[in-house]
Amino acid sequence: MYDATYLNFTNISDTCERLMGYLKYNSDITKSIYIVSDQISEEDAYILKCIYPVTFITANDKKKNEKILNLSDIDNNSSVDTKKVCIFYYVYYTEFVAEGLNYINKFNNETIDMEVNLYIYTFNDPELQFIKTKTLQLLSPTIKCWFEVVENRGRDIRPFLCFIKNNHWRDSQYICKLHTKKTTYLDKNWRSNYFKYLLLDDVSDNLERLNNNSPIILPGKYNIQELFNSRNVNFKKLNKLIEIMSLKQTKLINNVPFKFNAGTMFWCNNTFIKNIYSKLSDEVINLFESEPIAEDGTYAHAWERLISNIYDH
Repeated sequence: MYDATYLNFTNISDTCERLMGYLKYNSDITKSIYIVSDQISEEDAYILKCIYPVTFITANDKKKNEKILNLSDIDNNSSVDTKKVCIFYYVYYTEFVAEGLNYINKFNNETIDMEVNLYIYTFNDPELQFIKTKTLQLLSPTIKCWFEVVENRGRDIRPFLCFIKNNHWRDSQYICKLHTKKTTYLDKNWRSNYFKYLLLDDVSDNLERLNNNSPIILPGKYNIQELFNSRNVNFKKLNKLIEIMSLKQTKLINNVPFKFNAGTMFWCNNTFIKNIYSKLSDEVINLFESEPIAEDGTYAHAWERLISNIYDH
């Protein structure tokens, strides 16, 4: 059980919606829910207590060292903190969730001077309950954790775009994207090697490179070269994304070879994500084909190539 969850009170309709949305996925893993408000009417307090036995506290009373596990208490206007790390972890294959959590714990031990925030996304309620159980068993208590369920579409890419749209990264300078990919065509130990590469190897140097106001994405462990022209099965959908997102500058130039980070696990900085966020729309997020999808030539594969080659927009 987590000690507490805090929800900042805005207005009664918005707070009720956020409270019910939180309870849908997290009611079994928190002891207390606190509504933070310096002034709330008796009528509004009564309505909220009808939903859940919440406790009302002021901002000054809020304990800074308690573990927060809610999805909605994010300040979109907060400044970027160079001591905060945000890890996105999309879990489709739940048999691998523990592997990722163990590497995240090791990373946390290596970066003791930083606050690590973990956002675990999955696609269905049964998977979510299994993931929660494993997280409670394995995750270091010093890591703050949030959960979210998204539609099973776009493989690990669409959930990541939803994560960006939800602003969960906003106050962190360093963002890491992980997932439980099962493929072995690049390397029989592909996933484990990638976790180790991103979370343990040269961590200090990698984070230092991201500590910059320019948009930066660090090259992944497995980089593949392709030629950008009409013979590339992803050419049309890459051009479609570039067009609808008004990406004025990319490394994708007709008949010029380019490299992309196969598997889309990587580190990037706040500015890089902020630039993507500014271009996201419902149209972009909902372009992805429904499952099952082809082995290549889908919007998920187009994003896999595009995200490695956006450098300024």
